[in-house]
Amino acid sequence: MCSSPAPFLMSTMFPILETSLVACSVLMSLPGGANCCREDLREPWVPRNRMPQGWRLRGSRGHGERLILIFSSRYSRLRQWNTLYLCGTDEYGTATETKAMEEGLTPQEICDKYHVIHADIYRWFNISFDIFGRTTTSQQTEITQDIFQRLWNRGFVLQDTVEQLRCERCARFLADRFVEGVCPFCGYEEARGDQCDKCGKLINAVELKKPQCKVCRSCPVVRSSRHLFLDLPKLEDRLEEWLGKTVPGSDWTPNARFIIRSWLRDGLKPRCITRDLKWGTPVPLEGFEDKVFYVWFDATFGYISITANYTDQWEKWWKNPEQVNLYQFMAKDNVPFHGLVFPCSALGAEDNYTLVSHLIATGTLEDWTRNIPRE
Repeated sequence: MCSSPAPFLMSTMFPILETSLVACSVLMSLPGGANCCREDLREPWVPRNRMPQGWRLRGSRGHGERLILIFSSRYSRLRQWNTLYLCGTDEYGTATETKAMEEGLTPQEICDKYHVIHADIYRWFNISFDIFGRTTTSQQTEITQDIFQRLWNRGFVLQDTVEQLRCERCARFLADRFVEGVCPFCGYEEARGDQCDKCGKLINAVELKKPQCKVCRSCPVVRSSRHLFLDLPKLEDRLEEWLGKTVPGSDWTPNARFIIRSWLRDGLKPRCITRDLKWGTPVPLEGFEDKVFYVWFDATFGYISITANYTDQWEKWWKNPEQVNLYQFMAKDNVPFHGLVFPCSALGAEDNYTLVSHLIATGTLEDWTRNIPRE
């Protein structure tokens, strides 16, 4: 039995917590096959306020698919399939840096703290993972850098100078969650510098209306910086061919199909995969030593690295597409990363990676504050 979360959770009608979920995924073989693996990867749990009052249900972040994972994993074990159920914290990115600044800790210290909290919550709910991992590992660095190097060597990475927002008061570029503003697509007033949580559109921070520095609330200025881009247009034909073989007859949900097709209809564009930050996977390229990879480039590789931390035979799961079916469950705003960026990265790396067979995306829970108790 765990200590801190249990009394509060037991005193409410619903288990109320806020979690920044990257994605839930299930990796499993065909019935009767040898390999069956379930995985669940999420960012460090970051409450808006101090516990326990800050624990809130966040309807867009995957609580429903988490239940599906639990049932699916237990069903597989009952069927006596070879099952590996993984979970872990995705620990890089600006969400970690901003929370560390709020609490006066280093990014690593904040990750260590909330990794334990996550693990305690799941143990209290009797959610039995085979391993609860994380992305701040040498395996994550090695796998991410290897995939990048293979993409670079094959001509699927571009260099370009881009305009970015910079806070003169904080003396730093404002990547991702370090800047907030009005979404240029739907008008949502709390859009981040990389994505709008309301409409799901990916955003270039300079496109935000009325941008503000997350730390000091000052208005940033536009400055130039050189970055690396994944050349998605060059990989588009491979992606289309793979989708044509995978999606028909599969369990891709209608919203997942719609999101992917809408991106392809508009034409894929190069996607920036580096950031002017210190907390993240280092970029192994001369001239870019002061940058790290964008968290949404390397986070999807976390499924692989956590498996590699669990077993030296991780390639039986992740480089075995003929025998392994990959099921992924996620909130719909994560579909572009798992349905486009990761498949394009894996296809471009040309290293026989297992790709998603079935992508199940859920919608969002609207107006949840109306009936769910806050305290």
